[in-house]
Amino acid sequence: MTQRTPILLMLAALLAMLALVVCQPIPVPASPPASTRPTSSSAVVERAERRHGLPAGSLAQVWSMECSRQTVPGPACRNKPGERGAFQMTRLAAQDVGCDWNLLGQPGNFAYEAGCAAAYLKRQWRRCGDIRRAQGAFNLGRCSSASRYAREVARR
Repeated sequence: MTQRTPILLMLAALLAMLALVVCQPIPVPASPPASTRPTSSSAVVERAERRHGLPAGSLAQVWSMECSRQTVPGPACRNKPGERGAFQMTRLAAQDVGCDWNLLGQPGNFAYEAGCAAAYLKRQWRRCGDIRRAQGAFNLGRCSSASRYAREVARR
C-alpha cells in the first residue's frame, strides 16, 4: 500500500458524501408530506388557500369553474389544448410560479396542482389588487372583474 492510497480513499469518501448532499432531489414545493396530506379534495384546496394566504373559498371557486370540483379530467372536466390538470393551468402559468407543467394532470398529483394553482392565484391577486379580478386573471391572464368568467366565479 502506498502513502497515496489512504489519501485517495479519504478523497473518494469525501466526494461520495458531497455527491449525496448536492444530488439530493429538490422537494416538490406545493405538495405536503404524505403523513400530513388532507384526505378529501376540498380539504386539499382549503389547505392550499391557507398556505398561500388566499381568502377562504377563492381557490375553490376557481376549481369549481375550471373542473367542476373534479380532481382528474373527465366528462365534467375537459382540459382545453395547452391546459393541464384540475385547475387547467397553462405551461406559462405553471412556469410563472415555478411548477413543473409535466406533473400537472398526473394521477395522484392533486395536492401539487392545488399548490401550483394557489401560488398562481396569489401572484395574480398581488398583480391585480383584488381577488375577483385575480380570479378573472387566472383564466384570462389579465386583470378583469368584468369578464364572464369572473362573474361566474363570483356566483360559485
